[in-house]
Amino acid sequence: MTEQLRAKVGPAPAGVMYPIWAWYRQNFTHRRPDFRERHDYADQVCIELDIPEEDILLSDFSAWYFVLNDWYNNDATNEKEWGEKERWFDNLPAEKQKIVTVQSWQRIFDITPRKDKLTMNGKYVQACFWLLQKEQVRRVWRLRKGHRVKELAVSEVI
Repeated sequence: MTEQLRAKVGPAPAGVMYPIWAWYRQNFTHRRPDFRERHDYADQVCIELDIPEEDILLSDFSAWYFVLNDWYNNDATNEKEWGEKERWFDNLPAEKQKIVTVQSWQRIFDITPRKDKLTMNGKYVQACFWLLQKEQVRRVWRLRKGHRVKELAVSEVI
C-alpha cells in the first residue's frame, strides 16, 4: 500500500514512516461508521475528515485481503469465466503465478461500485494518506460505554 501511495501522492513527508488509514465509503455510501453497529472499544471516537483527493489513495477494503493473503485476484465476471481463469492460473509455472498474482493486486484500486454476488466491488472503500492536519478535521463524535454518542467541538479535540 505504501508503494502505491508513493506512486499516486508522492513520498512520505520527513519523519513519516507509515500511512494513516480511514474509511472512505461503507455499504456503497459515504457515511460515518454507525456506533449502533460498532462497539469495538469502551471509549471510541469517529473523526470526519476533509482531505484533498490528490492526497489520498483509495482501495477496495474487501479486495485488500487478496494482497494480505498473497492470493491471485481473479477478475472474472461470471462463474464460467471464473473457473476458466482459475484453471489458467493453476496451470502457470510457480514463478509466473507469483508475477500474475502481484499484477492482479492492482485491481484493488478499482473502486467502481458493482453489486452482483461474484463481482461485488466498491462496497467498502478504505483511504490511506500520509498526514492529517488539524484544518482537515471537520467533525468528531465520541461514544463511551454507557453513554450516548456525543459530538465534540473540534477545538476540544485538537
